[in-house]
Amino acid sequence: MSTDTTVHDEPVVAEEAPATAESPAHSATGEPDEEQLDPIAVLTAERDEYLDSLRRLQAEFENFRKRVRRESDDEFKRAVAWTVDRLLPVLDALDGAKPHHPEVVEPLEAVVHGTLVAIGVERIEPTGERFDPDSHEAVAFDEPDEDTDLTVIEVLRAGYRCRGQLVRPALVRVGRAGEPGE
Repeated sequence: MSTDTTVHDEPVVAEEAPATAESPAHSATGEPDEEQLDPIAVLTAERDEYLDSLRRLQAEFENFRKRVRRESDDEFKRAVAWTVDRLLPVLDALDGAKPHHPEVVEPLEAVVHGTLVAIGVERIEPTGERFDPDSHEAVAFDEPDEDTDLTVIEVLRAGYRCRGQLVRPALVRVGRAGEPGE
């Protein structure tokens, strides 16, 4: 409240404008007096606050679920890759024994490779394909001076991928396409 003095020395009190929804009355702390606000406006503000809080909580929960699912998938992929890595010597032994005793090895190989395929493991045997340094490891070159149009001529050791991730590259002999050694 402000007081002004006039010529008659009588104090004149300036009246404040009544509180409305656009200019709410304020308490001594500077906050609107709740009893002077429209109850519907107060409830609407509370509702909006709760809705915003709920939406943030829902978004946080959805992000949590996605993160847990992604971490679980990554852990599964690591476990399968670890298992395949431990089975590589067995697979190599089957490959080495196959030329000597195919009647014994082929049924075992069918079961082992069928199981590996079921969990997302694929064998890399690129004979006749173009050389790919990302999934093949060249250990022999028929024409070491030329490296254009290199083709895998022979697979010396099979490579493996697990769900698109390279576990072990295939060891290969490469040469130019159309060579007599092919």
